[in-house]
Amino acid sequence: MWLNVVALVFLGINAWTDWKKQQISLWTTGVVGIVGFLWAWHDGLINPLYLLGVAMGLCVIGVSFLTGGEIGMGDGLVILALGTILKWEQLILSLILGLLGCAVSAGYLVVVRHKGKKTRIPFIPYLFFGYIGGLFL
Repeated sequence: MWLNVVALVFLGINAWTDWKKQQISLWTTGVVGIVGFLWAWHDGLINPLYLLGVAMGLCVIGVSFLTGGEIGMGDGLVILALGTILKWEQLILSLILGLLGCAVSAGYLVVVRHKGKKTRIPFIPYLFFGYIGGLFL
């Protein structure tokens, strides 16, 4: 229960800053990542499935490097921090729902608003709503 609250507050803060400033809070991301890892280590939860959630964040960070920042490094850091506190199934569901919402929004921007491929779309708000949606599934 408390992990859901932590994840909601964490994503809410970063969704707001990503939407308004196209930034994330490194402070909250670092705290959640470190505390999540220490909690999992203390409770003996670190296993290959736990590391799968962390690996998802590392993959997004790697894609950010490979694309020259087309996918934000902050998105990868937030996913990495979430990987330390969520089960990998919750993280994948949140990512899928977030990507689906982001794709619908991008389609709207291209077709209706005539935006180009260089239009920047903050992803963390979609991840936030994807996590909320996943809580109801």
